[in-house]
Amino acid sequence: MLGAELTPRSRRRARRAATRAATVAANNERLFLLLATLRAASADSLHALHFTRAPLAVTRRQAYRTLASLEAAGYLARRALGARRVIYRLTARAFEAHESLRRRASDVARRDPPAALAHYLWLRAALWAALAREGYRVGRGVDAQLALRRFLLGRQAKAVAAATGEARARAERVLAHLRGDPELTPLFRSVCPRCGITGPLMEALDRCSSCRGALEQQPARERYRCTRCRLVSDGPIAHRRARRGGAACDGLMRLADPLRFDLAWRRGAAGEDVVVLVIDDPTVALNEQLRALPLHTLGQPKVPVILRTTDPLSTYNQWEARWEVLGARHQQLLRAFSAEGDARLFPYATTAQVIDVRPDLQIRLIATKKEIT
Repeated sequence: MLGAELTPRSRRRARRAATRAATVAANNERLFLLLATLRAASADSLHALHFTRAPLAVTRRQAYRTLASLEAAGYLARRALGARRVIYRLTARAFEAHESLRRRASDVARRDPPAALAHYLWLRAALWAALAREGYRVGRGVDAQLALRRFLLGRQAKAVAAATGEARARAERVLAHLRGDPELTPLFRSVCPRCGITGPLMEALDRCSSCRGALEQQPARERYRCTRCRLVSDGPIAHRRARRGGAACDGLMRLADPLRFDLAWRRGAAGEDVVVLVIDDPTVALNEQLRALPLHTLGQPKVPVILRTTDPLSTYNQWEARWEVLGARHQQLLRAFSAEGDARLFPYATTAQVIDVRPDLQIRLIATKKEIT
């Protein structure tokens, strides 16, 4: 009855349920952080990206049971995408469970995504999982940024060593440009390993002002961006706006990824092995997504790229390994990376090498002979 007091027994049950829920949340912070990054993912993708990693290494059945228990406890919400696909996303209760999630997630990440975006999120997580099974790490963090930097600088240095004359001078100019590219340079501070003194952000210092010892440049593990003035720092600092007379800024400092695109990387026989993932986000203009890619320096090493479309019309015939239908946006994406290119865009064919990985990972599939019309 409404307004009735709880009995001692019901209070004990409520306390035990709250304790179990808190324990479940505490034991799954890493999973919650992964979902905060992806926004949503299928159980199969989460198994590959989280549950197979040490120290978990649990079976698929155990992983599915954990997801079901988190859903029952109110930390995850499940959503069906048609008859064959289901994705999980974090609920408001999950975001409140950990400070690490509140610092990272925006208000948009807390909402149930619309249908077109939900399919994109499923596809993105599925491709991450496919690459993880091949031994890649996937993400947009500092480690990804450093891997991409090593890849580009390492290959360009080899191009410089192999060139002569004017070709060598051009290759050296490209190398200098890549070294100074802010998109490839992580935030860092000069740190004294002897006395622990830390220098200003992004200033390369040689000697410690206290002990005169040699300083080491250490990359920042976190990157924060102000939601109002867009200031970037390695911590959630109080700051002033660059404009408006330097008034104190009341914007929130949110954790932000150094890269604006997904990167897969692993150590290969020839050094760093990287792949850029171009998964068309239906909520962002295609030109804007392409401008974020590290492919805008003529003469730079070619970067392997995987293309995926979210065009509402494109349909892949899995049985015959070909496209049944190519939508307009899909054609635009392919044209941007073709040898002919698009006169309105950068010639991406000169700086990218399109590769194909798991072509069956598509949003719209014809999977059997019976579905072929």
